[in-house]
Amino acid sequence: MYLSDIFLFAVTKGDVYGLLTGFEFQWALTKYWNISVEPRFGIFKDAGIENGFGYGSAVKPDDFPNREKITHVTINPGVLYRPFGTMLKGMYIGLYPTIGWKNVSLETIDDNYFVLGITGGAGYQWLFNNGFTIALGGAIGTTTGIPNNNNSGQYDELLKPSLDFILNIKLGYSF
Repeated sequence: MYLSDIFLFAVTKGDVYGLLTGFEFQWALTKYWNISVEPRFGIFKDAGIENGFGYGSAVKPDDFPNREKITHVTINPGVLYRPFGTMLKGMYIGLYPTIGWKNVSLETIDDNYFVLGITGGAGYQWLFNNGFTIALGGAIGTTTGIPNNNNSGQYDELLKPSLDFILNIKLGYSF
């Protein structure tokens, strides 16, 4: 996520910005099964940029304003299977539901959405003797925003179910 943040800062100008960060915690239940919990936090200004990185959904229509501020908080618990019984290292296949909240605001608009999704992915995780950990993986999933009854309705089209393609690059430390 930090690589995408660096890219967003490099390509944006003025009062347009994006920041997405998260932390993953993994526990080995057995040699074959792990659980994962990943809280994510994001803030964006200008939904056009947000859509370009898979955090929105549909392509932004020309008649929407382009200075929305979008804030979201999600948690992604996961179940990972390690087919070769390597505990926290090696190849993994995982299933990750998403649950959270998203807010879209602009001047007099303050729309809130309940976020639901599901993602399936696979990858490889290296765990070095000193605890340093690198994980590379890819995933495909879908996320949708369920609007609050008090919303303006102006942004509901942007949060309809979408297909997200995800590339994971994670650096960390394992205890």
